[in-house]
Amino acid sequence: MLSDLEPQLREDSPLYHDALRISIKTPSFYRHDVFLLVDEDDDVEFKGHLAFSYEQLPVKAKRLQTKRHISSVANGMLNNEKGGIILMGVHDDKRIEGFTLSRAQQQHIVLSIVDTFNRFTPPVPKHFYDISFIEIIDGKEPKDPLMKTLQLPPVNLQHQLRTEDPCWCDRQVRDLRNFFTDFQGRRWIVELTIKKRNPSDHRTSRFLQSTTWGDPEHKLFTTETGKGYYRLKDVTKRIA
Repeated sequence: MLSDLEPQLREDSPLYHDALRISIKTPSFYRHDVFLLVDEDDDVEFKGHLAFSYEQLPVKAKRLQTKRHISSVANGMLNNEKGGIILMGVHDDKRIEGFTLSRAQQQHIVLSIVDTFNRFTPPVPKHFYDISFIEIIDGKEPKDPLMKTLQLPPVNLQHQLRTEDPCWCDRQVRDLRNFFTDFQGRRWIVELTIKKRNPSDHRTSRFLQSTTWGDPEHKLFTTETGKGYYRLKDVTKRIA
């Protein structure tokens, strides 16, 4: 059962349509197990997991602080104003791994990011960021005929956000793996681009003039947990 905080994400939900307005595109590709030449910096971050919101982190990771929710990195890039890119599916050593994702799982990720940004203070305008899914290739066609034909679920199914528990879309792919021993789905890198702030954009100008900041003193965004961050080289630091 979904928690009381769980947003309603049926196809008639405004949040659902907000998420689908963000394009899922493949402008290029990555190669599996190749190491990127670029290093992490204040505008580049690699993540080997998909826990975007704080609630998605496993309990052990929260207790031991072994992982940081990705929204804190995005918050730091937003507050730096110069923008940046977060590559989910790339390890700290720059090795490209990616994630096996169905179309429904891609929608889940988009919904999760949009839902989390909507809980920032102030909510992040949608023209401040882009979400892309870039395919990973390894020189051969993936053995995934079922992945190409998976249909969206009935409209009464909801994606389960704000929890570390697997959603129905994750269980769907897990069951396929268990049933088909040679199952190999397509792998993807999730690119979250935080755009450089452009005050000459009329949408940004209106936003800056009318918004209430999470940190009024410094005019900064704060995350879904009420905390604010900034980027210093390749480190995300919390604002004291």
